[in-house]
Amino acid sequence: MEPRETTWHEVLIITGGLTPQVVTETVYALYRRTPDPLVPGKIVCVVTGGCLDLFGAPLDAALIRLQQELGIDADWRRRTGRPEADQCGLYVEAPCGADGESIDDIRSDSDAVRFGDLVSNIVRCETNDPKSRVHLSLAGGRKTMSFHGDMAISLFGHAHDELSHVLVHPREFEQCKDFWFTTKKPLLVSHGKDGGTLDAHDCRIELAKIPFIRVRDRLPLTLLDRASYVRQLNAVLGLAPLSLELVTGECRVRIGDIADFTLPNTEFALS
Repeated sequence: MEPRETTWHEVLIITGGLTPQVVTETVYALYRRTPDPLVPGKIVCVVTGGCLDLFGAPLDAALIRLQQELGIDADWRRRTGRPEADQCGLYVEAPCGADGESIDDIRSDSDAVRFGDLVSNIVRCETNDPKSRVHLSLAGGRKTMSFHGDMAISLFGHAHDELSHVLVHPREFEQCKDFWFTTKKPLLVSHGKDGGTLDAHDCRIELAKIPFIRVRDRLPLTLLDRASYVRQLNAVLGLAPLSLELVTGECRVRIGDIADFTLPNTEFALS
């Protein structure tokens, strides 16, 4: 069954850890699912700095093999810059610390917040495009990463956006670094350190679609326009202290570090 024609710009966002295989496994499962098979035009992997190399050349090569295996016509060439600037390609994004260097792993509260802000900003930007359908996969990375991905799609997702997890059967394929997707013909891949092998042709990949609560229509507009969702949500819920600064010469209002805007003279005087 071929993927049906659609007007959506299909976007796949994946939280990733030590197994870049979840990218090709998810793409394979999306293509083969029934009903509504799809091919993502854009793939955005949100990882930590310590995993960037794993999501490098081996992933590029595996995506090319997957295209050839399934006859997929898609432009998954690696891109740089901001993901929302293009409708196609492969992006691999990692959060940065206050020093501008990528965060190798989530080992502190601040690391978790920065990862949360990154993945939520990516989801926010992609869902702000009315022509895009976002499919977010929680298949890889730490539980903290999956949690923030889940929260991001719950906050910003539309009715047509999706959340999923991908599983391989039997589970032994999870230990096969050379396994990337189920093949049409027999292909032996090494398994573990004992020298054993498994046949990639025998693997069954399951896409588990996850229901999630959508609250986008209940969010304040300022949250839909800004990236620091952790601080903003806590402020909206009254769980974080706020400071108000009025800059009279500029008619500017600053609310802590989550909002900074100007008002017309009359509105500013009333504030």
